[in-house]
Amino acid sequence: MSTDIATDFIIADNQSITRTGIRVFIENLYGQCPIINVEDKKQLISALEKQSRHTVVIIDYTLFDFESIDRMILIGKRFPNVSWLMFSAELQEPLLRLVGYEQNIGILFKESNAEEITAALRITVAGGRFICHQVSELLLTHSTKDDTTSRLTPTEIEILKLIAKGKSAKEIA
Repeated sequence: MSTDIATDFIIADNQSITRTGIRVFIENLYGQCPIINVEDKKQLISALEKQSRHTVVIIDYTLFDFESIDRMILIGKRFPNVSWLMFSAELQEPLLRLVGYEQNIGILFKESNAEEITAALRITVAGGRFICHQVSELLLTHSTKDDTTSRLTPTEIEILKLIAKGKSAKEIA
């Protein structure tokens, strides 16, 4: 257990049991270190403005008061010393795909086992990005399915080009 890490933690989750559990994981890994609990976006931004070193934000996006994932991503860009770990019971595939492009946001499901939670914390503290096994499988499985079912035939592409040129259905036929 290392007690001298150059990282602070912010737990942004509205569930007391989750905040307590994450705190226990952090303290088991790193001993006594700065851990701040926040309950809304205003508290989160205020806490981030006070940080001067690497900070890990562990957030349940689905229970937090962000209007959209875009807002969270913008806040992430405003604070470059921050690594985000989305820790949620459920995240929808479109959101996962969008977050997949962000290098400073990791993803972990609350149903993950202790080994995976520990790995996620270690990797995120080290400045890396952690994507849990379940999310990786989901994205890879659906990615393969999407690639085979969403391709357009040459005829369909031709029709779309004609529609884009303003042709009517009768003209296209």
